[in-house]
Amino acid sequence: MKLESNIEKVLDRLESLVTQTNVIGLRAGVEGKSSQRVPTTSVLKETRIYGRDDDKEPIVNLLISNYAKTNDHPCVIHIVGMGGIGKTTLARLIYNDQRITKHFRLRYWVCVSEEFDVLKITKLILEAVTLQICDTTDFNMIQTTLKESLIGKKFLLVLTGHSAHGQLLLDLLNEVAAIRVELAATRGASPPAPPLDQP
Repeated sequence: MKLESNIEKVLDRLESLVTQTNVIGLRAGVEGKSSQRVPTTSVLKETRIYGRDDDKEPIVNLLISNYAKTNDHPCVIHIVGMGGIGKTTLARLIYNDQRITKHFRLRYWVCVSEEFDVLKITKLILEAVTLQICDTTDFNMIQTTLKESLIGKKFLLVLTGHSAHGQLLLDLLNEVAAIRVELAATRGASPPAPPLDQP
């Protein structure tokens, strides 16, 4: 009888909520445009950040290690997890670390949207590399220009935003052959990175 009384209270509460939704005009199944996320930047705020050294140090050490120097394939590091746990902050700390800025003369920060548009992402990377607006939609031209800009150079590329397409991004960068890429993707549930001795 006690359980029945509790169920009745829950049902009364649900009926009250339904009535309130009708009063204020809420409708089921109505989808609005999701709010756009604010693009990330590499600018590190002056505030002191605590509790990230244990995460930062292994990544910094890997990026500047002898293995990374001698490896001909892209060195890929995925920083993944649910929103709001500090993935982008960690990437920003790594990007601005003095050892990284000394090791990588060329560093690029690109914010990727949730929609995987290979042409758009390639253009964003090219614009970050050349510091020029890319007006063409010719994918071959964009990719060729990107290859010519980066071939044989050592650089750090940080991709923030949605990385559920991490392997597709890696395949895209591998198309720009003979370049070595350090990549940190920082949002979503990306598949694990391949072992570092594989492409």
